[in-house]
Amino acid sequence: MEVRMSDEEGVRRSIVEATVEHYSLLAETQEVNAKVASASGNALSCVRRLNDSLGRLQTLSQEMIRVGKQWRREKQIALGTVSQHQKLLAFLEAPAVLEDCIRNEMYHEALMVLEHINRSAQTMATVALFRRVEMEARCNLERALSEIVLPRLAEQLTVASAVKVTTFFRRLGVGEGQVRQLFLWKRAEYVDGLLREAEESGVPYSRIFRYVTAFKVHVTETILQYAACFSPTIENGSCSELAAWCHERAYVFLEGFRASLEKITNGSELASVIEECNSCCATTTLLQMDVSGLINESLISRARALFAEQIVLAMQSYSASMLAFSWRPSNGLQCASSQKRVETAPSSSNGIMSPPLSLVQWLPLAYALNGVLTAFNTIRKCVVPGVELFCAAKLEGLLQTIAKDLSRDKDLLMAMEGGEKQFYLLFVEAFVNDFYPHVLTCMRELLGEDAQRLLINGVRESIESLRSLLFMESSTTQSGAPQQQMTDAAGTPADIQGERITPNVVGA
Repeated sequence: MEVRMSDEEGVRRSIVEATVEHYSLLAETQEVNAKVASASGNALSCVRRLNDSLGRLQTLSQEMIRVGKQWRREKQIALGTVSQHQKLLAFLEAPAVLEDCIRNEMYHEALMVLEHINRSAQTMATVALFRRVEMEARCNLERALSEIVLPRLAEQLTVASAVKVTTFFRRLGVGEGQVRQLFLWKRAEYVDGLLREAEESGVPYSRIFRYVTAFKVHVTETILQYAACFSPTIENGSCSELAAWCHERAYVFLEGFRASLEKITNGSELASVIEECNSCCATTTLLQMDVSGLINESLISRARALFAEQIVLAMQSYSASMLAFSWRPSNGLQCASSQKRVETAPSSSNGIMSPPLSLVQWLPLAYALNGVLTAFNTIRKCVVPGVELFCAAKLEGLLQTIAKDLSRDKDLLMAMEGGEKQFYLLFVEAFVNDFYPHVLTCMRELLGEDAQRLLINGVRESIESLRSLLFMESSTTQSGAPQQQMTDAAGTPADIQGERITPNVVGA
């Protein structure tokens, strides 16, 4: 053990001695090691930087490759764009072309343009230009539909244009029911606008003609257009839609027509209205939209009203004249009156003097006949079925009133032996033999034999009662009164013209 320790100590002494002896070399070695360590660190740092540079270089190289590919692709696109310049310009103008086609009713061409835009946009969905053109085309289409196509349905429209528009809506994908509703809605706007324009006319006659024209022409046009554009099927309710539309238009038309018809006071105007309405009813009946019953009801009502107004005026004129009429002739002309009656009777029977002219000397009868002939003149061109019985009833009322007035004074005047009795009998004779037959003649010429027969049956008892007076008087005595006396007693007015009460007035 001691030997080993002595050996270690010997080695240690040897190392120390060697270190002391070679200390300078050791110091130099340490310096060299420090330099080597520093150089190694620098080399490692350079290696790391070199690796980083190589990595960035590789990244940039890959980026350059990608950019190169993109540049080549864009170059190809640019070259293709240059070669397809005209086609691109045409594609960019496609939305404007679409609107122009719709404006000019070139609906098939518009659909082709729209299909081309959609197909191109689908194949180039990633290109913003194509997407923008597609959106612009859709906006133009919507604007054209709202500003051009739909307003076109609300204006004057031909059957061909209506078929084009409805077909265009169908090819755009609009449902059949919606197309029907759009069509009827816009046509209703058009017809209602025409009816409102007719209301602005200040003259009832012109207003009625505009009403009838709007209904006859444009409503029937709409029905024909609807029949051409849509198949009349009942399953989807298309017939009921059209029927409801027609009923609404007919209601508006009849409301305005009746209001204006009430303001017609001229028989000639009413006759023209009746003629126009007959044409309208014939047209609408052919289209299975018969409004003749409602129109004729209004026309009959107005013709009756015009006739009744004139009969009322005739009754008023007769009553006013009868109140001032005296049965007592002038004493100085009593004998002349009897002679005149005998002389004029053959003249009247031979037709030298027409009955209306012979009635001018009897002022109440002249006023009454003048009113009756005026009533006949008022409706002579507008006699429609349903007026005859009404007119016969009105005339019966007038004749019954006159007969009642004559019968009321019968007992008193027949008891007298003076000129009053003869004057009364001549008045009765003028009424029975002149006034009444002439009214019957006019009645037959204007209203027909049935109306005449009805009037005869209605006043038969009253007329026969008055005729019996004449028969009894002619069988008991031969007396007469001078017609000049009647003229002076009745007082012929200057405003009663013979032309107004001649048969030619009614027969004209």
